[in-house]
Amino acid sequence: MKSHLFTKTVGLCAIALVGLVSCGDRSNTAQTDTVTPGETVTQTDAPGTQTVDIGDAADQVEDVLDTDETLKPFDLDAEGEDNTILIEGTVDDATQTILAEDVARQIAPDFTIVNRVKVKS
Repeated sequence: MKSHLFTKTVGLCAIALVGLVSCGDRSNTAQTDTVTPGETVTQTDAPGTQTVDIGDAADQVEDVLDTDETLKPFDLDAEGEDNTILIEGTVDDATQTILAEDVARQIAPDFTIVNRVKVKS
């Protein structure tokens, strides 16, 4: 009897564990792979589902980069080609490069983002 109860308990725990693992935090659906030092490529989980033209998306990214209070002084550029938006320019510190990429991801989440923003040396 105890062995049957133990088996049921272990089975229920295993099911609960599988359920918890599969329901993990999926708020960050983007994947980032470092290609070369200073260059980061980001791809969303569902490429090719964008409804915005790449040129329009790149223009929107650049407009927001140019109006963001932290990034405005650096006049960063965003260019679009194929499924990729390339952001370039020079900033004062690494947090600003991360901010630029985050802005690009928010504005154009369905495109690959290549971050070539460099920190002044």
